[in-house]
Order: sequence, then structure tokens, then C-alpha cells
Amino acid sequence: MIVRHSFLFLFLCTAFAALPASSQSLVLQGGPSITTNPSAQAADPGEVSANIQGGVRFWLTDLFQVQTTLGFNDRFTTEAALQVRPFAGSLMLEPYAFAGFGMQFGDDSRRRVVPAGIGVEYHANQNLGFYFEMAGRWQSERNPAAEINNLDFGIAPTIGVSYKFTGRPAFIARAERDDYVPREPVIEGAVAEAVPVRENAREDVRENPRAAERTASSPQVMATTSTQAWSEWTPPQDQVNDMGQQVKVPDGTFVMGLTDEDPLLLQTAGLKRVTVSAFLVDKHEVSNAEYRAFVSQQGNQSGLTPDASAWARAGSASTMESYFQNAAYDDHPVVAVTWLQASSFCQAQNGRLPTEAEWEYVARSGMQGNIYPWPGFEPRDLQGGYLANFSPGRGVYAADGYAFTAPVEAFVPTMWGLYNVSGNVAEWVQDSYVASYSSLSNFNPHYEDEGEPRRVVRGGSWASDDFYIGVGVRDAQVADEANIYTGFRCAYDLGTDVQNIIEAGAEVNDPARQTPIIAEDQSN
Repeated sequence: MIVRHSFLFLFLCTAFAALPASSQSLVLQGGPSITTNPSAQAADPGEVSANIQGGVRFWLTDLFQVQTTLGFNDRFTTEAALQVRPFAGSLMLEPYAFAGFGMQFGDDSRRRVVPAGIGVEYHANQNLGFYFEMAGRWQSERNPAAEINNLDFGIAPTIGVSYKFTGRPAFIARAERDDYVPREPVIEGAVAEAVPVRENAREDVRENPRAAERTASSPQVMATTSTQAWSEWTPPQDQVNDMGQQVKVPDGTFVMGLTDEDPLLLQTAGLKRVTVSAFLVDKHEVSNAEYRAFVSQQGNQSGLTPDASAWARAGSASTMESYFQNAAYDDHPVVAVTWLQASSFCQAQNGRLPTEAEWEYVARSGMQGNIYPWPGFEPRDLQGGYLANFSPGRGVYAADGYAFTAPVEAFVPTMWGLYNVSGNVAEWVQDSYVASYSSLSNFNPHYEDEGEPRRVVRGGSWASDDFYIGVGVRDAQVADEANIYTGFRCAYDLGTDVQNIIEAGAEVNDPARQTPIIAEDQSN
């Protein structure tokens, strides 16, 4: 009997073994099974029994997982369940729903079990997860010898642990080839005419032949654009000033918060009308070359070097040496830096991290109620071209032309001239995490809580789905932890020193960016 009913479990394990390693997980779970309304024939009006199960889990599609287990309750059991995971890979605390079918066998009776319920899984890292489930269990029992047919209902709270096997990411094998050059998605004739080429910025990065090639001609070829969709999308006159590496953002009032659909209410901050004073902000995320120059200037033993263990924690076979210290990635954004390291870099440039309100203000670029930094409701243009570096499907990282990060100048800039505010790398901001915007001021809001270990991150990364690259979506990370998904850009107050540089029209060619680099005098 046991062998016969274990056949399905063994068959699914065989299918599991044939799947890609990145889609497989082992699970171990247990908990009480509480029968709340046993049938009248049962000797005990209420039964509680222990339940422990072990098994495998694998992806069926981008939305559905199959989990099959073999375990013991008061008898041996085999079960298979279909899990619906609409937010898989995008949330640290991920909700899901499931339903299944199983068989319990022992003695002369057999039980058919139909579990259904909800669960939530905490992803401690790329491999390890802990989950809690609450299921209703309908049991149909048939005992031919006693001529008894029972239909019982119970509840089963379950705690479990999952371990995911991580395969070798595609970008690792490609990046380790000597001839590998990450490509930029371009389409013939796609031109961002309103964005000038920076003539005097990032000379350290320009030593890279690919960076020099991109800036050799004007107008600059950018990622795919749609003339129809973006014909009206031009910067308002006398609103934003191009300052070379930075833009000067005007005073403004906007509604801060998510304007996209949020059916599971995962974004709890709400909406708040706030006013932001004028400031300067980097057009680009800080690059590897810029951050290396900063670390070298401060001393390599200063504790500012990116966290070399971040790649291993992400399950990647790549290393800090193959990315951060590789000249092929000079103009890609720095990752694996903590909030304090990012803040230190900005302070060394006479700047700071932007506040959460400032970040969203510039990401929206004056468009009220938009979902992305561009017009429309999709992360692609009318021809299907990708407008950001993100993951359009589970494990689909290279569809936009980059399996990992993209150069800081890749893709079309926003209306205010900023690159990659959506996707590529998520960006640290100043604010401590707070669940609701109701705690914020309505004028230059900045939330600081010394007891809160987390800081807000914005914009989503190369591994985020299209929801998490929206301009109103927020997330949080522990300030002293680093990962390969998060980088940053700097903002600058309009203080006396900066304003004097702007008014004088000075040109500063400093690779370490001790002061903001100004291309020309364009102040109002």
C-alpha cells in the first residue's frame, strides 16, 4: 500500500530532478492537525495529531509552483499542492495561496485529503526561506471492513523551511569571457534629441572604450523610443537647468505615493501632498569607476570597499573582482554598498543622499499621477522596446539587453534628464523607514528614527518586476547590509559654495567629484 501511493511522489521527484536547478527547492514542514467537526461515527468528537512532511517544490510557470510531500500524521500521507505566487521574487515577505490533494493510508481504511489555504514566506536570502501556512483540510475516509464513510473537516497551521537550489546565472558565464562586452539595446533612428552629450564629465569613465564610443557623436543614440508615444515628451522651458553631471530641480509641489494598482495592499504608505525646495541631483547612478576613485582617495582600508560577500549571499558565482574591479564595468553602477558607505561618498562630494520625497519628485519629472518616469502605463514603448533594465518574468533578466546591471547612461532619460531612476539598481535615500506618510512633514519631508535599522530604497533593480520599478513603489533595507541589487546617486543643497560655482560657470574636471561638476552657466 505504501509503495503504491508513494509512486506519485517518486514520479514528481524524478520530474523535479529534470528541472533547472534555479527552480527547485527542498521543503520540510510540520504542525498540528486539528479536526474540528469529526463525523458522528468517530469515537472522539475532536482530534489533534502531529503532522510532519518533507518534499520538493518547483516552478510550473511564472505564477504557479507545485509542492509535493511525503509525511506522517497518524498514518503515512502523500500530498501535492498547487501554489499561486503573484509576487514571487519581489517581496521579502511573500504571501501566497494554495490548494491540493492527498492520500493517507494505513490499516484497512484510506483517506482522501483536500487541503486549501493561505501562507506567507519570509526569504532570509536567495536560498533560505521560512514560511507559515493556515489550511483547511477536508478528509474523506472509507473503511470497507467497517462499512464506514466519513467526511471530516479540520484546520492545520503549519510552519516550514525551504531551501532553494541556485543555478549559475547566465550573466556570470558571459561576463567571465574575455571578449564579453555588454550590449545596449538600440534601434536604428532612435534618438534622444533633447539630451545633450556631456562633454566634460566622468573623464575617468571615458577611458573605457565603450564609454568613449557612446559619447563620440551627437545626437546621442539611446535605448528604443517611440516617436508617437513621446512626441509630446519634452522638458518644459525654464523649468530644469542642465548642469553637466547634475540637473537643478525647481521648487515644486506634488502628490507623493503609489498611483498604480495595489490589490493586495502591500504598499501602506498612502498618499501625501508635499512641497520640495530646489536642489541639485545627479543625472546618473554612481559608477564603479567613480566609487573606486573615492575608495582609493580615502584609503583602501577605510571600510568603504563594497561588500565582497554580497555576491555569494545572492547565490552568484561572480565576485566583486569580476564586477567592481573589472574595467569592463567601469561605467556600470556600483553595488554592494551599505547606506553609510553611500552617504560617505556623497558627503565627500559636498552632497548627500536625496530624501525619499526628493527622489520621487525628480522621478516623476513633473508628471502628476504617472506610474513610471515616462508617459503611459507600460515599461515598454509602442514598438515593444524596453524603457528600463528590469526583469519582465521569473528568471528573465536579459530580455532588455542586460542580464545584470546596465551602464549608467543606458536607456532613455526622464523628462528632467535623469537616467535609470527605474530599474538597473535600486537606490538608497536618506529616510529611515516608516510605514505611513502621515508621519512626514508636508514641506521638505525627511523622516529620521535612530531606533529604526532600515532605510528606504527606491526605483527597483535589474531583478525587479514591472511593479517594483514604479516611481511610487518603496521598499526598505537594513542600513548596514549590502546586496548586489542596490546602488545610489547623490543630491546637493543649493548652498553658497555650489551656487557660486553655478553663477561663475566654472568647469570642474575632478574624477573623484569633490564638488558637483558644472558644464556651463545655465542658471535662471
